[in-house]
Amino acid sequence: MEEIFFNEDAELLYKRIVEINKELMNDSSSKSLKKFAILNKGTLLDLCNCVYSTIPFSNPPKPYCSDFAEMTAMIIYKLNKGHCFADGNKRTTLLIIMELIKDAYPVFYNDFFKGGLSIFLKDMIKRNLNEDDVINWVRYQYDLKYEISDVEAQIIYLIMQYKRHGFYDLAEERYKECLAVYGPSVALYKSMAKVYTCKGEYDKAINLYEQAIEGSKGKIDEFELLNLKFHRKKLLSRNTISKEEFSLYLKSVSGNRNG
Repeated sequence: MEEIFFNEDAELLYKRIVEINKELMNDSSSKSLKKFAILNKGTLLDLCNCVYSTIPFSNPPKPYCSDFAEMTAMIIYKLNKGHCFADGNKRTTLLIIMELIKDAYPVFYNDFFKGGLSIFLKDMIKRNLNEDDVINWVRYQYDLKYEISDVEAQIIYLIMQYKRHGFYDLAEERYKECLAVYGPSVALYKSMAKVYTCKGEYDKAINLYEQAIEGSKGKIDEFELLNLKFHRKKLLSRNTISKEEFSLYLKSVSGNRNG
């Protein structure tokens, strides 16, 4: 099939999605078929073109995606369900979405959002959710930022960056300052819980996850609640699961796959 793109942006998106899947297949540490193949090129082309094009015969021209939420929802739905590649479709979807939000919504570029999206990608297929369901889920995630101020969001983002680079004391200082000025929030608790996890202060992390779960009642959706409970369960079972499994979990929390 000839590759005909609506514009340069559509072509760049297509090439990046393909590149991500190739990287996954070439990753010796991943559990995959280790075979790169595009199974549904037409679906992938249609997805990338729709993201940037307008609905035919609409007057005035109406874009398929009216905002960033609809754009990412379309990618999540069509790429995750379209089975464009022989393997790694969920992981490819996860990685391209995380790349896209890195600049547009940096407060969501963290382990918590990534974990929630991972759960949703599996649940979307299991429950056979439609495109409207996906759009509603995505909008809800992005709307969560209004539960805290923009200043708080940036502080939490900074805490997560300190955590990622191992500056745990600086992360804790920002956490305490934010807590004193703005008060507790689910977002603040969950970010600091990950810092405590990386520091090896597991009881403190568990306590914050429990406070986040208690404070989230009626405020966050089931996928995020499951993610909070997942982290709490991992920490509570740290002495009963294998060292290898717990080590992999710690690496995923730290954001550093190599240690």
